[in-house]
Amino acid sequence: MRSVIIASISLLLFCSFTSEDEFQKVKNAPRNVSLKKKLQVFEKNGIERKIDVNDQITADSIIHIAYNYLHTPHRMGGTTRKGIDCSGLIYATFRQAGIDIPRTSNEQARYGHIIADKTEFKKGDLLYFYNSYNSRNLITHTGIYIGNGKFIHTSHSSGVTVSSIAASKYWRSRLLFGTRFIETISAENETDDMPVMETDSMEVSY
Repeated sequence: MRSVIIASISLLLFCSFTSEDEFQKVKNAPRNVSLKKKLQVFEKNGIERKIDVNDQITADSIIHIAYNYLHTPHRMGGTTRKGIDCSGLIYATFRQAGIDIPRTSNEQARYGHIIADKTEFKKGDLLYFYNSYNSRNLITHTGIYIGNGKFIHTSHSSGVTVSSIAASKYWRSRLLFGTRFIETISAENETDDMPVMETDSMEVSY
């Protein structure tokens, strides 16, 4: 019994260290002083909060729901197929899956385990971007990672679409980190059958 308790405490300490270390990596990455300050304020106001997720929810099921919104036009503040914005897509998708998540991207980013290494993203992770428009908030854009370097999100010009991180300097340069709270990641092949409609340096997304 004693060994089990010790092992549990060790695991808890390891997880805590790993979480803090991940966000430290995020803070260390940018050279921009203003961005570093925003990251510090963001961390101070709370990160890696827990969220209730049904064990039956998979990354594939989340992505499937999000796909149902493909080609929905962009509408600031929207959460329906008549019009939707970037955080609205996340909100509507997860709400349909029975997961309560905040409405705005800056608050959504406070939930789940932070993934600093962009090569470690897995299907179902949420991706967070900065400086896609002028805002006091750190996070200004979000999307759902679908595998193979692509994510589904709401673009100002194209509505709900799929973009490639690697192929778009605009998104690649603004990607800060990912978060994960869907642990039941599907072992199936990564999604690679959806259209990619690129948004580049002149894109503005909300």
